[in-house]
Amino acid sequence: MASRVQHVDIAKGMSIAFVAMFHSELKAFLPSLIEPLSLVRMPLFFFLSGVFFSYAKPPNVFFNDKGQALLKPYFSVLLFVYLLVMIIEPNNEHWTLWGIFYGNGATLAWTPMWFLTHLFVVFSLGYCLFRYTPFAQFSLLAKWLILSLVFILGVLNIEVFWPYVERSLQVDMALPGLPFSLDIALITLCYFSAGAMLREQVVAFKPNTFWLCFSVAVFIAINLLFDARIDLNNRTFEMPVIATLGSIAGVYALLCVAYYLDNVQSIKYLLLKLGGASLFILIFHYWIGKEIYRVASVGISDHNLLFLIATTSFLLSILLPVAIKWLVQRSQFLSYFFFPIKSAK
Repeated sequence: MASRVQHVDIAKGMSIAFVAMFHSELKAFLPSLIEPLSLVRMPLFFFLSGVFFSYAKPPNVFFNDKGQALLKPYFSVLLFVYLLVMIIEPNNEHWTLWGIFYGNGATLAWTPMWFLTHLFVVFSLGYCLFRYTPFAQFSLLAKWLILSLVFILGVLNIEVFWPYVERSLQVDMALPGLPFSLDIALITLCYFSAGAMLREQVVAFKPNTFWLCFSVAVFIAINLLFDARIDLNNRTFEMPVIATLGSIAGVYALLCVAYYLDNVQSIKYLLLKLGGASLFILIFHYWIGKEIYRVASVGISDHNLLFLIATTSFLLSILLPVAIKWLVQRSQFLSYFFFPIKSAK
């Protein structure tokens, strides 16, 4: 089984690399390459998260495990950094306690951390959907129809709470979506559930040359001919039908690429390491990449040199977290803040 699912782990490594690339300074130098990935970056991330989802555990164990795996490192890191920032820069307006507990990209200084809180929401909703409703017993056609309707509902209402203005006591309070990005959960839950439903097909996946060529052609054509775009953090889902087709084509094409890369040992090894360290890359890539570029680019105006610095900062932003994971695994004290207690032991 392990050899058959390595392509899934490779795809996870690709997925987290795309996330880091989107948040890197490379985006300013290669917009025509990085922007099109918006159609597949987050759909692939949540789709792969659902592939090995299981609702067999009792609720107390499931929610405790997911809370420790996702929320514990989230709060451990952000609260530590918040205290550090308040000591060094007491008037820093980018770091707020309410923003950390609200858990949205718009309220966090380290924007990508919203993935962790929202992924906890998605796992929780997926657990409730499959365990406490008849959904799992429905026919395959009924499941896809239900997911399609839920997805459409989520896309049509993606801006309802963005920004939502709460009027109370004659005071207008603009809220950047709902806590933990609950307002986009109908969309992400569908990506996640699709991964769970297609688990067997993904595990036993083998590329079809015709469908690979067709998927690549569709993905390229959509990006050349249309302005379809997906940015869930900013509640953007432009041209939903076209964007969804692009997402499906992109996910299939990337699964094919992951399958073929399973035979390229050097790249395979790197992507497996990235996939295994996805939690740490998600947490640290943003700060590492931004800080390295900021320091290294001071006083430099040459475009080619800046591009080299941007490339280097991106690579370090995904490689240094792998080293951080290695260090954390070897420290019993640090492991308690990043891993579930049973794993830390």
